[in-house]
Amino acid sequence: MVEEEEKKYEKFEKAYMHALSRYLNAFWFDEEEEREVLEVLRSKRLESKIGFKTKEFEELLAKYHGVKYAVATSSGTTALHLALAALGIGPGDEVIVPAISSIATANAVIYQNAIPIFADIDPKTLNIDPSSLAERVTPRTKAVIVVHMYGCPADMKPIMEVATDHKLYVIEDCCLAMGAEYYGRKVGTIGDIGVFSFGSGKQLCTGQGGAAIAKDPEIGEKLKKLNHHYGIPRNGRFIGTADELGFNYKMSEIVAALGIAQLRKLDKLNSKRIENAKYITEKLRDLNGKGIKLPYVPPGVKHVFNEYVVQVEEEKIGLSRDRFWQTLLSKGIMADPLFDTPMYLEPLYRYKIGYGGTKCPFECPLYRAKGGHVEYRPGLCPIAEEVLKKVVAISPHPGLDREDLDNIVNTIRSLVKGK
Repeated sequence: MVEEEEKKYEKFEKAYMHALSRYLNAFWFDEEEEREVLEVLRSKRLESKIGFKTKEFEELLAKYHGVKYAVATSSGTTALHLALAALGIGPGDEVIVPAISSIATANAVIYQNAIPIFADIDPKTLNIDPSSLAERVTPRTKAVIVVHMYGCPADMKPIMEVATDHKLYVIEDCCLAMGAEYYGRKVGTIGDIGVFSFGSGKQLCTGQGGAAIAKDPEIGEKLKKLNHHYGIPRNGRFIGTADELGFNYKMSEIVAALGIAQLRKLDKLNSKRIENAKYITEKLRDLNGKGIKLPYVPPGVKHVFNEYVVQVEEEKIGLSRDRFWQTLLSKGIMADPLFDTPMYLEPLYRYKIGYGGTKCPFECPLYRAKGGHVEYRPGLCPIAEEVLKKVVAISPHPGLDREDLDNIVNTIRSLVKGK
């Protein structure tokens, strides 16, 4: 029995590595990246404090988004934390987040000793449902983090209306959606702060890295200041003055150099993703609702397809969701359920595992003093719980050629048709 399991795992591992080798084609690195990185190495200025690339990257990011402020960070997670800190979110506060995202979205709230409150999702876009958002608002709510899931912009108009009515800050988590647009406006520029990730598999890839952008001068300056342990510079001194709790979330010069080259290609890379997604949809349109649900693109948005997400209708095809994606993987196709567990059902939240075994901040006296009490349980976001059981994410990355795309189409068609 053990030997059979080992053979099964080896077969799966081999299929995964084959799919990964194709997936690595997503990373369009060439002479531009080499030139930018070599310039840093030859300068020996590896740290942003004494280098020039991070500052240049920040300026280019701000220009691309049409905002004044951009602060480069070490990851999307640190950018989220920096955003919450810059907005003054702290103990006793609640921040509404969608049920589905990387757990980093909710964890960043805990880093500020605040409480994440989970809202349900739209079953078609997988983005936060504005009506569920409105239902979750309490006198303790200070902000909402809107995730543009898998490259599809959330419905920002009603979300901003809820935020305005209740005087909430809006952070846009664009970690999977850089370059996406909502009625002509780039994601990240509609709320108070936009946050991005440049990790592997993101629209702009530097391996690791992130950024936060803002229009408002007060918020922008706060982001810049808090990205240093010593937030107040002292002329002529390498070390400044620390007048509040800051962080060392700065980006390195090598990562920034990669970012500069990648940003020049971003629109082209996104266009290729969109083109690939369109091809798959056109070839599978006749199967939509007949065993799988294809991605929904709302009117007025530019969906940049970080992933091509289908929903498997097991009862119609007689095949489990897990067998579906595992078969895709065995055919060399990078497929995975990814974030298929609502964040609040992860043990960290389900059992309120806080700092040092204290259940802080979930049961913090400062939260209770404001009348706060939170429980994370099954049934909290029923739509998310139902839909996420069906989800399979397939990478439509720009490294795919027509043969790869036809492989995706033909494999899905055979699975749905039972052939």
